[in-house]
Amino acid sequence: SSEKPYSMDENLMHKSYETGLQTSMELHELRYADDHEQVAKVAAVPLLQRFPTVNSDSQLQALCWTLHAALVHGDRTEVSRLARDRLDRDSFDLNERICWIFAGFLTDPQHWRDDFRSLPNNDACSTSVQMFLASARVPREDLARDLEPSDVRALVEFAGTVMPCAMLEYAYQAVSHVVWSLETETSAAATGVLQALADHPNAQPWLATIAATRLRHVGRRREHELRHCTIQQVVETLNNRRPANVGDLAALVLDELTSLSQKIRQGPTSDWRQYWNVDRYNRPTAPKPEDACRDAVLSDLQDRLAPRGVDAQPEGVYANDRRADIRVSFAGFNLPVEIKRSCHDDVWTAISEQLTASYTPDPDTGGFGIYLVFWFGDTEACRPTKSGNWRPTTPDEMERGLHQSLCDRDRNLISICVVDVSVPPDKVMGTPAA
Repeated sequence: SSEKPYSMDENLMHKSYETGLQTSMELHELRYADDHEQVAKVAAVPLLQRFPTVNSDSQLQALCWTLHAALVHGDRTEVSRLARDRLDRDSFDLNERICWIFAGFLTDPQHWRDDFRSLPNNDACSTSVQMFLASARVPREDLARDLEPSDVRALVEFAGTVMPCAMLEYAYQAVSHVVWSLETETSAAATGVLQALADHPNAQPWLATIAATRLRHVGRRREHELRHCTIQQVVETLNNRRPANVGDLAALVLDELTSLSQKIRQGPTSDWRQYWNVDRYNRPTAPKPEDACRDAVLSDLQDRLAPRGVDAQPEGVYANDRRADIRVSFAGFNLPVEIKRSCHDDVWTAISEQLTASYTPDPDTGGFGIYLVFWFGDTEACRPTKSGNWRPTTPDEMERGLHQSLCDRDRNLISICVVDVSVPPDKVMGTPAA
């Protein structure tokens, strides 16, 4: 039984030195044909050991098919060792070198990272990179099964740099499957890589794949990190004390913001003035900048949350170095609060483009977030921004409009609070002090 595969191995070996169509088709069958699987297990690595220096595109294609036959059916450790031996011993052009380095990187990334990351990021690599990736023909095997999240990022960014927009379909699919490999990862490293790729210009061809993978990955990571509440935590929540999870934390913060909103509008101390610049007679002249508004509400919010052991700080840092206006945290949970004035140009898009795009994907948030808007009324200095051709005339209208803009997935996760800090009708607008 051992002689038959060996004789077939010898037959294929002689054909691999040829340059015609027959050579490519024989090695193509070795890689893809189901009835060649047992032959490939025996023949692929020996073929690579005796593979000649590549002198044509047809031989480069044959090398790619043989490498993938060995990666799928052979000993991957032996492929890595053989690749290192060939690179140390032989001298060949860039295209062949790239194929051997790719094979080594996929089998043993820890020992091939430096070689892979030293490859030139230019068009000269395009042919061999596309040919090697297209020859993988995923999903028959998991192309990225030995790669760490950081290796996935390096491969995707490199592929996006050297491959043209009109890339080979199978090469595009191969990179997509490398991205998809992060779906089942439950590590913070995988979260960071997906967020980094979403913003990297070289990864744009796979943007839809990255977004879909990121969404499924976050769900899996949340399930993996889910910890059931203890009886004491349940009691704390029921007694309106400490939150048991990030959903409780979001509900608590929203309740306090709603209470603060009522106090600002209806309280005896005219707290709405905190959000306005005033003249020497304490008359409002112009709305304060967004950061000043945040600091005013944050000070009150901290006083209300501190007795429960809940911390609230400005500019919470989330994944990929993005910053929310306020970060509320407790027991490892983080709740981002994004703030806008009613006249901000992005007031209608910040939920989707900032809050849910950059902050809530962090698994520590559980997908929860709060969108806080300061309503300054129909004042010349801060007239409400239109949504299309419609301009809200009251804070309730703006809040309803923002709720309607939420997608189905976000309606149970994103809370909206519009705080009315407009000048009451009985107060006369002043003029700036001299």
